[in-house]
This record gives sequence, C-alpha cells and structure tokens, in this order.
Amino acid sequence: MLSDALKRVGLAEKTGRGIDRIFEGSLIYGRLPPDYSASTTATVSLLIPRCEPDPQLTRIVSNEQNRLGRPLPVNALLVLNLLRDAPKSDIHQLSVITNLQEAIVKTVLDNAIETGIVEAYGIGRGRTYMISRKIYEGRGNATGYVRQKDIDELRYPELVLNLASSQKYISRADVINLLHISGPIAYRILKKLSEEGKLESVNKGRYSKYRIAAPQKDAG
Repeated sequence: MLSDALKRVGLAEKTGRGIDRIFEGSLIYGRLPPDYSASTTATVSLLIPRCEPDPQLTRIVSNEQNRLGRPLPVNALLVLNLLRDAPKSDIHQLSVITNLQEAIVKTVLDNAIETGIVEAYGIGRGRTYMISRKIYEGRGNATGYVRQKDIDELRYPELVLNLASSQKYISRADVINLLHISGPIAYRILKKLSEEGKLESVNKGRYSKYRIAAPQKDAG
C-alpha cells in the first residue's frame, strides 16, 4: 500500500503524530509555528512561515535533547519559544497563546524548572516565568538575562506611584496584584517610597494604606 511505502521512507507514520512532527520541524529551530487558522471543516490549509532559524534557541533545544537522550515534547518546544519572545509570562498567558490547558502548561514549566531551563518568579496565580540565567550565560548573552529580569523591577516604583495617583489609597495587596510579587517585596517598595516622601501612610499595621504624599511647603 502507498501508506506503507511512505512510512518505510520516513514520509508518513501510523501513530497520528503528523501535526506534532510539522510543529517540531519549525520549533526546534526557533522559527514561527505553522499556521492552520485558514482551515475549514472541508479542507486543511497549512502555512509554514519562512523565517531564519534562531541559533541560540536551537542550541538550547539541542543541548537539552542530548542531555535527556530523547526529543523534547512539542508542548515544551511551544512554551520555550514563547518565553523567548515574551519573558515574565504567567501560566494563564502561556495557556491562551499556546491553546493548551493550564494544567499542561504548568507541567511543562515544572519540568523545565527542575532541569534548569526555566526560572520562576513570584507566587500563586501571579507567578511568572522566563528562560533561566544559565541558558542566557551559555548563549554568551548574560546581559539579555539581566535586561529581561530587571527592567520590570526598575519600573516598580513608577508603576506603584501611577497606581496611587489613580485612586484614593493603595495597600500592599494592591501592589502584589499589580506587580505579581510577594508580600515582603511589596512592603519594601512601599516603605522606600514613603521614606523618599513620595507616599505617606494613613494608618499603621499589616493592613496599612498609602496615598500620594502632600507637596512640601517651602519654608519662609
């Protein structure tokens, strides 16, 4: 049969992994994924974008596959490609873009963290992820890691002040929700802004609230 002949020469298989293989062919080289969006119930339309491979991501995938002794699953390839282009994404964002269930995305990320490919920041639903420091350093691009990790942190005070300007009071919980960070980090940001005279506390204790500090009047 024709299908058997195609299988013998490696152009077909009986396991139903044809679509996965097409995706793998693009993703292992860091290219854009294939596009099936023009397909209908009657026809299948496949667009494979023509673009240059990403040698850095290709090296990451190759090194990890050599370490494991097997190919990376297509779901892992999808997530890695997205984190390259959208670092500090959370599980929900990755789930929406990849069209994978959040439980599947979480499993992929947990495995990637365990092997050191991915790092996590924050806690709970606000936890975000990015490709790890060792991967960037192995790519000779340690500055890329620092840039992606720290650029948001440099803007934290500005973002908190913008939030405080838009409402009467803000709390530590508001800052946690805004920046997807832990309670102690949120407290330190609020404390520093208070010490700098940019915010003022309107009450004390764990549930204290803050507002934009009143302008200082000139002496004399």
